[in-house]
Amino acid sequence: IEAAIEKNDMKWILWPAGFRDKNFDAAKLAEKYGKCKPLIAWMPVDEPELYAKPEEVVKCIAAMHAADKYHPIIANNTAMAIPARFAGLTNDVLSIDDYLTNRPNRKVGDILEQVAQMARVGAESGKPCFMFLVGNNLHNHDREPTADEQVSQSYGTIISGASGIYYFLGQPAGRKHWKVYK
Repeated sequence: IEAAIEKNDMKWILWPAGFRDKNFDAAKLAEKYGKCKPLIAWMPVDEPELYAKPEEVVKCIAAMHAADKYHPIIANNTAMAIPARFAGLTNDVLSIDDYLTNRPNRKVGDILEQVAQMARVGAESGKPCFMFLVGNNLHNHDREPTADEQVSQSYGTIISGASGIYYFLGQPAGRKHWKVYK
């Protein structure tokens, strides 16, 4: 996968798929991937407030910081964790992934309110905020965003205070959506 990422001049945020795995080893991950040019950050935890104790998350983030001092650590959270300061927000970058398409009748404004809330916490703690927006998650959701929703949530996220955006999962199915996604 590293070769494909480099060939296509993409950037990489490595999510090792769960720090609670008994084989999780921050030092080995950093040794194997830490010098990959496309690597821009680590995301060792994804929505940990749903399954982990705060002290486990703090320990994991500390291990990643110790293993690689050159790449920021992202803890991706649900919308409830950021205002609650789950695990003391010891990560370097705040992140939320709550998707426009994960429930019926959601509006782009619902997502942007969460971005604004995260941005306020980020400003208080001096941390940048990234928002996962849904690109295509049809294996979990009934629909993908329309092209207009994609444009609105993308620009609206930056206007609402996010420092960056990443898109979850796959390539859009709709042609118009794909054009604006690119």
